Amino acid sequence: MVSATNGAQPGAGAGLLFSGITSAGSIDSFAQQLAATLEQYLGQSANGSGIQLNIQPQSSQNSGDGQFLVTATTQPVAAADPHQVSLGSAPQDSPPDAYVSVPFGSGTSIVPTLATVLARENAAQAMMSPAAILNQDAVTLAGDPMSGVSIPGTNMKWDDLTQDQQLAYEYALNYGMPSGQSMQDYLNANLGPQTMANAPCSNPTKFGNS
Repeated sequence: MVSATNGAQPGAGAGLLFSGITSAGSIDSFAQQLAATLEQYLGQSANGSGIQLNIQPQSSQNSGDGQFLVTATTQPVAAADPHQVSLGSAPQDSPPDAYVSVPFGSGTSIVPTLATVLARENAAQAMMSPAAILNQDAVTLAGDPMSGVSIPGTNMKWDDLTQDQQLAYEYALNYGMPSGQSMQDYLNANLGPQTMANAPCSNPTKFGNS
């Protein structure tokens, strides 16, 4: 049987001492147990990548037993650029145009593009039933501090905006608007699909009731 003598997580030079029977008849079984134990041990580590293992035999006080000292050493990570601020890095499997770098303080931040935000919203809306949409609209209207507020640079009020337009407006406030585009044109361009889920909360059946 393979066992570890301590529960330390692998770090710079962290080590585990594994014990097991090392007779010729059981060496293969021991090696399999050791490999499985290491796999489980490393799987629990937050630093699963960039780890080097060093396995050394150790003397044992019990006749017929053997011990192996396994040292897991993490590789150094390159220092981050002090002028680069990342509030949310893009997943590696995301298409390159799904995220964009925007100014943030003295550095930059990687955020989803508006198209990505709207696509996620529309996908979530497509799963909602008419009853759920009506209930959500009623709850939103009851506690929305923006209700009745006019949108600067437009002839619209917050309550007139579709769900996509509200998201687009908030996105513009956070990250800016396309150069040379007025707020009116920007919101008109982001009307979104004419579905019940995307309709303004104050008029949930504007585009239909299903």
